[in-house]
Amino acid sequence: MLAVLDVGGDVPAPDEAALSALCASGWLHPEEVARASAFPLPRRVTWVGGRLALRQARRHLEPAARDGAVLATDRGGPMLPPHLAGSISHKGTRMLALVVRAGPEVHSVGVDVEARPAPDAPPSPDLAPRILTTAEQERLAVQAPSPRARREATLVAFALKEAVYKAIDPVVRRYVRFTEVEVALGPPGPVAVRLRLPDPVLRGATVTAAWQVDGPWITAVASMRR
Repeated sequence: MLAVLDVGGDVPAPDEAALSALCASGWLHPEEVARASAFPLPRRVTWVGGRLALRQARRHLEPAARDGAVLATDRGGPMLPPHLAGSISHKGTRMLALVVRAGPEVHSVGVDVEARPAPDAPPSPDLAPRILTTAEQERLAVQAPSPRARREATLVAFALKEAVYKAIDPVVRRYVRFTEVEVALGPPGPVAVRLRLPDPVLRGATVTAAWQVDGPWITAVASMRR
């Protein structure tokens, strides 16, 4: 289940009173309140917003579940019960959380959100050489010949790769370079993913990914099966 929150309108300013109110209403756990209180305000906004989105996603999946604290693993991902897999992403005012049942078909998941370039945005440095493999850049030159189309397609690839990195991180447990994952860009929907990592823990693993556009946002999701 994918839940979306806009922290510009859906999440109250997370001062101590707001955190207490969210705890009293059941949307935050006391341990989460204690953790959030230690963060500076900008980080508190994204951390609290991510937990609210994740709790909303879980309640859609398991309406009767009793929510414990969702703290972070040693790799920074949300710490969920073993029967669940989840991921959180944020960009600007948008918070996303993805929660699914873990099992033979899904070991772990990843989600990422990026802001689309505005039509009147000034030219920006071309990130494609840093994010895309040589093969991806060659395909991009054909599929997105204009600078704006190239910039947006590069952001789509970035979002997809970030989602894949989160999906494989629980088993890889290391920084993954952009060139170690290759995606076949196309219209919104599922895309082919090729893992170029040498890590033996990924032998036999299958990763799927998809993306969509929601107004000014690009959303990408990925899942790994072992």
